[in-house]
Amino acid sequence: MYIYNPFNPNPTNLVTPEQMASPYTLFWNRLSILINAFRVRILHNTKIHFRTPLKDFAFSPRTLVVSNHSNSFDIPIVVGIFPIKTYFSFLAKKELYENPLGRFYFTSTGVVSVDRKKGLEKNTLKSIKNIMNAPDWVFCMFPEGTRGNGEELLPMKEGAAQLGQKNQADLLPMGIYIKDKKASVVVGELIPFDSSRSVEDTHTLIEAGIASCFAEAKDR
Repeated sequence: MYIYNPFNPNPTNLVTPEQMASPYTLFWNRLSILINAFRVRILHNTKIHFRTPLKDFAFSPRTLVVSNHSNSFDIPIVVGIFPIKTYFSFLAKKELYENPLGRFYFTSTGVVSVDRKKGLEKNTLKSIKNIMNAPDWVFCMFPEGTRGNGEELLPMKEGAAQLGQKNQADLLPMGIYIKDKKASVVVGELIPFDSSRSVEDTHTLIEAGIASCFAEAKDR
């Protein structure tokens, strides 16, 4: 059986289907989600609102979660608020892999490395495609591309829209508002994939979806 070893990672930083199917990766990803769920719901008492009733909520086979980026707590929020048997992955800048603990966490849980100076390179795109095509896996992106101050949105880039259309993914917008170390989150309605929709129109839907969720989270 294939067992992935984070201490001897693939030098290409490619997240492979074998890695995502590995019991090792699945264990660490699931443990990470449970820990983050505890942090979000118990330690920080984050206010969460699902526009679709939680009992009716489910991810489609290919889902791209898109959210604003308030601070470093956004990732624990995203992976910790869905009490569903799903594995999450996202982009992490390659500098975070230079720390042994960071390399262990990001590599063992199936997170995708990205060189922010070079953008979405071939292996990064292939990793994202592998994740979106894997059963029970969901990918998350922050279209702003960098962290904001938590109280207002930054201009959003088209990368998420391009990836969504290219990988035929449904989109799930979220809004995260953080102030005084307290977070409010609104999860919007799923936007089904439409092959006839342009990247520009998809980008507009992502912007509008995140903005709507963010405004509601702020009001709450």
